[in-house]
Amino acid sequence: MEVKAVSERLIATISSAAQLDGGGDRLYLAAVRLHNTTEPVAQSFSVAELVEQLREAFKADTVTPQGFEDRLALVGYKDAREYETTRFVVKEMRYFEVGPDF
Repeated sequence: MEVKAVSERLIATISSAAQLDGGGDRLYLAAVRLHNTTEPVAQSFSVAELVEQLREAFKADTVTPQGFEDRLALVGYKDAREYETTRFVVKEMRYFEVGPDF
């Protein structure tokens, strides 16, 4: 499953064809339309909160936590205040099966 945040018109940026290569397995694309806010409205979350929730979820696994931290580092994520201030609300989620005609 490849997950992408998308624009209002549900346009996603795919940086390389490898992102949509399922290696022979079925592959799905989840397009998530977000609305950003600085207010803590119902169902909103910050990037920092989402990262912390994922860290908690991965704690039971002996391999996944380090892999997750490695991937955060690869994209330049560091625990910082800047990731706490902007909040997001999921406005829409759509799923697509990626196939030859995609």
